[in-house]
Amino acid sequence: MPNKLLDTIYIKKLVYNFVVMQIANSLNLRIVDINHIVHHEHLDKNRSDSICKQIQKDNFLRNPPIVAQYHRQYVLLDGATRVSALHELKCPHIVVQEIDQDIDQLSLSTWNHVLQGIEEEELLSMIKITPNIVLETNVDITNRFNIDQALCSITTSEKTFHIVDTSNNNDSQTIILSNFVNNYSKKTNVLRTKESDITSLQKDLTSSIILILFPKFTAKFILESATNNILLPAGVTKFSINKRVLGANIPLDLLYSNQSLADKNAWLNNLITNKIQLNKVRQYTEPVIIIED
Repeated sequence: MPNKLLDTIYIKKLVYNFVVMQIANSLNLRIVDINHIVHHEHLDKNRSDSICKQIQKDNFLRNPPIVAQYHRQYVLLDGATRVSALHELKCPHIVVQEIDQDIDQLSLSTWNHVLQGIEEEELLSMIKITPNIVLETNVDITNRFNIDQALCSITTSEKTFHIVDTSNNNDSQTIILSNFVNNYSKKTNVLRTKESDITSLQKDLTSSIILILFPKFTAKFILESATNNILLPAGVTKFSINKRVLGANIPLDLLYSNQSLADKNAWLNNLITNKIQLNKVRQYTEPVIIIED
């Protein structure tokens, strides 16, 4: 074979390998010590128990949790139940996807909570016995308040409207809000929604509901709170991540093994590289809906 043709084939192979490595590196997957991950929100115990059983049954971690490095710590942005489940299973290492976006560019929104099976008076009683909380009731729902200046608001199916706030303006606001959410989460199932209009929600539900609206948080506030061990309530924050990796299916046997982190990450890099070469890594730009088992 002529040398010129060999050179061309060699160059094409180098370019192909370079592209494959660029794609693999852009996924930002790595295996880390599970104890180096810090949470930004409290754990939803009900969700964690079911995830723990599913991971044990599958014997692999399907979707890597999302982390961001902040002050030399891995702050967990999404995947608290998966991380907690592996903690419960005493797994020493975990595969994560690290985002490389600037914190000011993180897309962050807030879940609202829909409560069913709990009466308004019972919910208000929880608030009244909580220290440092101020409850303003019988507020005109048409006169919307600036929720960013309060802990949350409460709207009922009967259109009664309440504002929940703190009696002081110190760092305990997050703790007070977490205590309140944790209290009602023990009493009833909580549905998360982006909807903020209770009339629209009530159309699809037969029983009366209560809608809890939360303020918007900044990414920097959440990262700072996490590194200071001040946790937000479970199921309130929602990070939107570009190029999120799903379906990695990392075997637990690898995560439990006595291999070094370097060896495990080398194995992971080889896995991703092989998947790309086999055309088994696809990026979807359109929104999708996933129905889980």
